[in-house]
Amino acid sequence: MDGTRPFHGELSAEQIKKDSVPEAVAIYQDTIDAIKAHFWARDWDSLLSCIAIPNRISALDAARVFNSHEEWLNVTRAARTCFADQGVTEYHRICGGAFFTDADKQEITGFHETYILRGSALAAPRFKGYMQMVLRDGRWQSAGLHTDQRDTVFPTIYADRLVPAMDPRPTP
Repeated sequence: MDGTRPFHGELSAEQIKKDSVPEAVAIYQDTIDAIKAHFWARDWDSLLSCIAIPNRISALDAARVFNSHEEWLNVTRAARTCFADQGVTEYHRICGGAFFTDADKQEITGFHETYILRGSALAAPRFKGYMQMVLRDGRWQSAGLHTDQRDTVFPTIYADRLVPAMDPRPTP
């Protein structure tokens, strides 16, 4: 994968929805819900259990591959601070479709709509995200995420460049 080309290739959200399987949709939603809950609670150890390494995150204007949980967590903590600095109070992701990509049901590709909120109002227009998940040691993990949002709007992929690793501000 090069540049910001999404890992889901030529698959549109409509195609993913058409090929959806209820079991995969349920797994996908459960996994993104767990990731969100751990992120907002700053439960970093539990969050890391939901993340496969290597892990690729991309947006319309950025892409990055993480080869360690430490590197991924440093960026995630910085992203949490960036969200708080912009007044973001929560986000929700709702699965729009997901399917197994292998016969053994060890991999899932799906998409979701993301709603980033500042109180009860949208902090940015909703956008689609596409995630690859893998089953490792009996646990579903995110192996990759591509969003149809620009990283410059709500920095995540390179948030660590904006928030120093030893930022003295507490992460809200």
